[in-house]
Amino acid sequence: MQFVSGLGCEICAEHSLHRSRASQFVSGLQGNRRDPVNVPLGDIKMNPFGLFLFYFPRSAVRQVAHEVMAEKLPPDTVGHVWDGAKQLQRDLKRSRPKYAFGLNFFLRYMEWDICLYRAAKAQEVPPLQAAELVEEINRRIFLPVNRVSYAVSRFRSSNTITRAQWIVDLMFKVLFTAPFQRKTYRREGVVAFDVTACPLATYFRDQGVPELTRYAACSQDHYMAQIWGLTLARPKTIADGHELCDFRFQKRP
Repeated sequence: MQFVSGLGCEICAEHSLHRSRASQFVSGLQGNRRDPVNVPLGDIKMNPFGLFLFYFPRSAVRQVAHEVMAEKLPPDTVGHVWDGAKQLQRDLKRSRPKYAFGLNFFLRYMEWDICLYRAAKAQEVPPLQAAELVEEINRRIFLPVNRVSYAVSRFRSSNTITRAQWIVDLMFKVLFTAPFQRKTYRREGVVAFDVTACPLATYFRDQGVPELTRYAACSQDHYMAQIWGLTLARPKTIADGHELCDFRFQKRP
């Protein structure tokens, strides 16, 4: 969540083999996954045009992806990954889901995430590193929006929980609309809700990269909580095979 946060087989034996390998691959990524808790955000210099760039996904992804890849990949690999991602995105956008404007806008970022992930792996970047590249790219793109939205929430209240609740409610009105489904709970000192239907997880699954969901989308919620000065406890996610995502934002101990 963020405001402004796939092939076939011809015979059964081959089908089973591919499913087994895919399962092992996803498990491997899950085993290496750690939720981003207490990751320093101050080490990222916020681009003064970052908030403006957010509204132009292709431009934002191009700029930030080049910055991140230049730090993490050999120079001759960066251009190949970007060229590959552009070609993949031209094809993938033809099958873009049709939802409300806000959710479709956000899905454009997820679309680029898939293309960058596939393009990086095509250049022999290890899957885990490719997924972490996507995570870092999204973190930097969404950072200005998250910071500004939290600053604006000060006009709503000085209470951190009230501010966080206001931002979450606004996100579900503007970005995370149907077919997202959310069940809210009234609890003192906690922003508590369950997401029982997540079209982002569905999109990544339908594209054959369910393992990418937690890097491209789920991890961003923890970064957002840090900006708010809160922690996020979420032991269950749809991306990990559970029936829901149980969000609990609360003050740090």
